[in-house]
Amino acid sequence: MRILRPILFIYLLTAAIGYAYCEQTDRVSLNSLIDEGLKNNPGIQVAYNNWKGAVHKVKQVKSLPDPKASYAHFGENIETKVGPQEANYGLSQKIPFPGKLNLKAKIQSKHADMLEEKYEAVEREVIKNIKLVYYDIFWVDKAIQITGEEKAILERLERAAQRKYESALAPQQDVIKAQVELSKLIDKLFLLKQNRKSLEAKMNSILNRPKGTELGIVDNVKTVEFKYKINELHQIAKSSEQELLIAGLNVEKTEYEESLAKMDYLPDFTF
Repeated sequence: MRILRPILFIYLLTAAIGYAYCEQTDRVSLNSLIDEGLKNNPGIQVAYNNWKGAVHKVKQVKSLPDPKASYAHFGENIETKVGPQEANYGLSQKIPFPGKLNLKAKIQSKHADMLEEKYEAVEREVIKNIKLVYYDIFWVDKAIQITGEEKAILERLERAAQRKYESALAPQQDVIKAQVELSKLIDKLFLLKQNRKSLEAKMNSILNRPKGTELGIVDNVKTVEFKYKINELHQIAKSSEQELLIAGLNVEKTEYEESLAKMDYLPDFTF
């Protein structure tokens, strides 16, 4: 009986923890989680706003500076050729040397393109993290299912060994051995369910969900044949890697900045 008490306690504890898991009936798909992540992830929202803000600024740098208006009031009338004057009104407009505004617009445009690539890089990173956590949860769910089936089989064997021992048809050692193995499975099941809780918390963080939100049961993962060769992967990486694209855009932006710096000695006009 002393051996059975701790085993019974662990069994009841695991059953209590797993009750909520067993109650989960809602199924979630990978695509739905990706859509939710792209919509609600704060990192994506920040990167998107930075990109759009830079795009709107392109029109601003292409425009002429704001005109300036001036007004001066004289304490005494001033005699001029056209007669006495009491006040003076003025309006001026600064016009940069031709080509300067165009270069500034190109620099800002390249900056916006760089932020767009960063935005897409954040999106890809979020999608990757969602997939990794989703596949981990899928594996844990399968492990929980298989471990539960093993536990059910071992429980039947333990009961059969107990009956044989009570009937003096088997030694007590068979019962103890079955109980020890059952205890190991219960511990394993407990750890797997705790691991799933941790993965749920990680997914909630990526999706910007409230803490403690239950994920539900994930759909089955379909296997996909990997057809790419190493050379093809190298080409894909060169053409789509955000860091390389951003570096190329930064080179173009620097060239425009250099051209603009060379025009600093050219005078602007004020009318």
